[in-house]
Amino acid sequence: MTTGQLVFLLLIAVVFYLLIIAPQRRKMRQQQHMAAALSPGVEVMTTAGLYATVVEVGDDDVRLEVAPGVVQRYSKAAVLRVLTPADADDTPGDEHGHEPGDSASGGMSDGSGTGPGPSGGPAAPREP
Repeated sequence: MTTGQLVFLLLIAVVFYLLIIAPQRRKMRQQQHMAAALSPGVEVMTTAGLYATVVEVGDDDVRLEVAPGVVQRYSKAAVLRVLTPADADDTPGDEHGHEPGDSASGGMSDGSGTGPGPSGGPAAPREP
């Protein structure tokens, strides 16, 4: 093997490390720090885009309150990020603070008969 070939192989190994391995390690480290920051009362966003409040933290799981009185169990890996108070202000809703689905924001139950029915399922067809 010539010196040029050896340098080329080393260069390939360095590029592989910089493009593949280093970013993965950085991402794992960030995920570990985020999981360590979980504590009851903290607002989080899951990988599915669900905003919730941490109620209880276990070894591998976390219990999240997704609506008042509704607590669900998630894997810690499902928590994408811990929200800061500034992030929590950006939670879904319009500029007036109405959540999607609130009748004040023209959401699900606006009385027009075009939205979901009372059970949350598809609306009945409108008569002409």
